[in-house]
Amino acid sequence: MSKPNFLFISTDYQRGVDLPSFGSPFLIMPNVDRLCEEGVVFKNHISTNPICMPARACWMTGQYPHTHGLWDNVDMDWLHTTPTLMRKLKDLDYYNVNVGKLHIGPVILHDRLEDFHRRIECYSRDGGPSDDDYGKFLEENGWSRALIKSFRGIHNIKPGNAVYDWPLEESLYPDNYIADQAIELIESGEFDDKDQWFFHLSFCGPHNPWTAPPRLSSYYLSLEELPIGVSKENELMGKPIDYTRHRYCYGETMWEVYDYLSKEEKIDLQRRVRAQHYANLTLIDERIGDVLRCLENKNLLDDTYIIFSSDHGASLFDNGLLHKGTHFDESVRVPFIIHHSKKIKPNIIDQFSTHVDLYPTLVSLAGGTIPNNIEGYDLSDLLSGEHTGSQDFAIMECTLATSIITHQWKMSTHHIYGDSDLYDLTNDPHCFNNLFEKQGFEQKIENLQKKIVAWRKKLSPDMDIPDNLAEWRECLGPKEYIESFRNRYIKEYERLAKLNPEERPGKVGHYAQELLDRINN
Repeated sequence: MSKPNFLFISTDYQRGVDLPSFGSPFLIMPNVDRLCEEGVVFKNHISTNPICMPARACWMTGQYPHTHGLWDNVDMDWLHTTPTLMRKLKDLDYYNVNVGKLHIGPVILHDRLEDFHRRIECYSRDGGPSDDDYGKFLEENGWSRALIKSFRGIHNIKPGNAVYDWPLEESLYPDNYIADQAIELIESGEFDDKDQWFFHLSFCGPHNPWTAPPRLSSYYLSLEELPIGVSKENELMGKPIDYTRHRYCYGETMWEVYDYLSKEEKIDLQRRVRAQHYANLTLIDERIGDVLRCLENKNLLDDTYIIFSSDHGASLFDNGLLHKGTHFDESVRVPFIIHHSKKIKPNIIDQFSTHVDLYPTLVSLAGGTIPNNIEGYDLSDLLSGEHTGSQDFAIMECTLATSIITHQWKMSTHHIYGDSDLYDLTNDPHCFNNLFEKQGFEQKIENLQKKIVAWRKKLSPDMDIPDNLAEWRECLGPKEYIESFRNRYIKEYERLAKLNPEERPGKVGHYAQELLDRINN
């Protein structure tokens, strides 16, 4: 019996609402929209860890950060010891190809990814190693990432702010390079004689720096309905300090400009960021259409599952934040679509799913046996429409914080110092008001905490899991990794302690110093 092929298309930094059918009707993405209409859409899909490297580790291992060790973007040797989805598929006689961004660890690991038979790497658009395939391509055309980076700027206010129109020919744009390389491989016969294949087509965008060809960004900038961030004045003061840390320790150069702009200038900057973000998504959609047509012309889509997702989302000024790494919807909820022209029925799944579910689902569809160390769920039985499942919550582990997300509630515990936050999504969908220390929610907090503890005890039956989440430090993962993350965050709190609270929003200045004193004591 033949095995199906898999085309896994991923973006970087795309939010769950960044789809025409699910929150952004003005966004032009007809090819992905078609996948939504004809496929199964998991509308409550959660990035297990909404930061690039750990999110991809969850995809590839089917394990949570407490097992594979990556809680943040820090180079570690996890790939040397952790079996991957690609290895499992290879053992099932799949031919594995990756074109685009992989971003899984130290550069040295990129040279030993024998789990792929063929790789063409584009690490990022204007950062990372200069000797990846895209870097060499730029040099052959008289450019480099360093030269591209020199074009960054906003109204010439200050370089380094990462919002600009793409200054070169469109053919040199990284996501165009990725699609062109994919098409060249397909047309050259890369998959023609393979019984079954796994093709990871991984775009760099719409990750910052926010830059896209002007023909697209100018269109979005002209739209009156182009949204800007939704936030509440001083809302970070009522939340754990980690959100302030996220604000200033991801993309701090943007805030160096933004915090001192007038109200009109802030709105203008937000619009420019959003215009580039959506323009990049439209370009990616164009190129997805080109790749799909190429595969169709080669008769390679007849028995192919197309999976579309993103590693994480981005706040884009919602909740007074910019980037990724939180449990707020814009950061943690991402698209997840599975399409097959013959084997599945169009459907919208309301139950929760997460990145750790990709591994067991593909292995199951390939007819393989799911290893015992896989912590995700097999979603394949949902594709036939037989039932809708019963996964009524999701867990996120990111930057030493554990969160639970249900249809009505969202709660997290930050393990460095034990602070928590709780939000009623029915009455406060934007998570403006932290209810954790408010009266009347004690029973709800206890029930959610019990659910987290039960989940973890089920995954780690041989480990002593404390009932108090604030005491989880010993069970978060390899000790040396956890200590490295903890020390890094403490240094970032030291940076917050030096900021002037009268000039910067959030828990900076003496608020951060009080936390440091508490940690040190």
